[in-house]
Amino acid sequence: MKQIKYVNWGTTLPEEHKNYFKDIDEISRILAYDLESYCSTTAMNNKYAPVVKNTTIQVYQHKEKFGSVRIYCDFAVDYFVEWKYNLLSEQDRNKYTLEDFREMCLIQDMLHYRNSYLTMKSLFPHYWEAISCAADYHELLFETKEDYLAAMNDELENKRSTFLQDKKDEVFKLLKWS
Repeated sequence: MKQIKYVNWGTTLPEEHKNYFKDIDEISRILAYDLESYCSTTAMNNKYAPVVKNTTIQVYQHKEKFGSVRIYCDFAVDYFVEWKYNLLSEQDRNKYTLEDFREMCLIQDMLHYRNSYLTMKSLFPHYWEAISCAADYHELLFETKEDYLAAMNDELENKRSTFLQDKKDEVFKLLKWS
């Protein structure tokens, strides 16, 4: 699919792309909310249960910058990990140490991050480059092992960095790519 990406607010955009920067900003907002994954539970006995946070991701800021989605976030943030750990039953807390639980949260957050971004790709395929080009954890966004290896080889050939090479084992394990 042909990618649509602009980087300069001063650019005169074609009529069909006149809302580009607004669209990218809106996508960043939707993605940030999805990453944090707050939801309210259903009403029970005419009383509403409190809002629940399903991830331990903390989004610090989201915005459109230079025509791309920018989301600044961390995984397995201590406050949220400890809060969720304390919500576990005593029996479940006895199964896991806080550090084991933190590791489980980290894995779930990384998979949620990947799923959230790939959902945006399916909803806005023509904006994928603008959505993914500035992702903090771009190593999680490859759809296949082959795509990851091709990008890693390109990185090494062009001597840009060894980031993908350094993360390869960790990402392959997470995504169960042999």
